[in-house]
Amino acid sequence: MDEKFRKCTFNIFWSEEDQEWVGTCDQFKGLSYLDKSIHDAASGIFTLVESVIEDMTANGEPMPWTV
Repeated sequence: MDEKFRKCTFNIFWSEEDQEWVGTCDQFKGLSYLDKSIHDAASGIFTLVESVIEDMTANGEPMPWTV
């Protein structure tokens, strides 16, 4: 896994309500990614978090684990 994810904890779980797999990241509470495939839910949340980290880095914002 990429270096930037070392301080991230990811969770993938089934949502009965949504009838889809949900990917979340403990360090980015407001983010989630839903998909019918467990693999796509995992890939989706990784990509989403990667994008947020890149944006935060570009804007000089502190990462959640440094605050």
